[in-house]
Amino acid sequence: MWDLIVDVLGAGVISLFGWWNLKHEARSFVETWTEKFIERNPQLFRAD
Repeated sequence: MWDLIVDVLGAGVISLFGWWNLKHEARSFVETWTEKFIERNPQLFRAD
């Protein structure tokens, strides 16, 4: 039962974070995180 409670709490936290981020930024947080990941790891991506 505890695992379900923790799952619900985790989903609630992520949902609130997503809602807040969309409310305060024009872009989604996934786009922002993806761009930061690509900038920090240029060796993983080729620029042809």
